[in-house]
Amino acid sequence: FEILTVKKYASIDDILLLFIYLELGEMVGIYFKTNHMPVRFLIYVAITALTRLLISDIQHDHKADMDQVIITGSILILALSILVVRFASWNYPSVMKEKHAKTPTPLKPPQPQDDELA
Repeated sequence: FEILTVKKYASIDDILLLFIYLELGEMVGIYFKTNHMPVRFLIYVAITALTRLLISDIQHDHKADMDQVIITGSILILALSILVVRFASWNYPSVMKEKHAKTPTPLKPPQPQDDELA
């Protein structure tokens, strides 16, 4: 609300903060639709937060520093972790998806191994 009342313009920090809020809202929406918390979206939020930190650091200091290298290295590591998560979820699908794909037979009593939390 500060943007609308005090400031007459939105800065890059404010726009990137808006992206963080949108990503968190999308993550909550996906959770309520599927009852699963996607790890990828948490990594996306972390990348956006680090990008916001990097841009504000460059904007205020106007000098090259080792902190900027560390932040960009962290963004690179998070981007690589997204690739690993995507590769793993593509090649090794979740067991819970397979359990939901099975149709239980009505004559068979439920077994402990059929429980999702087991």
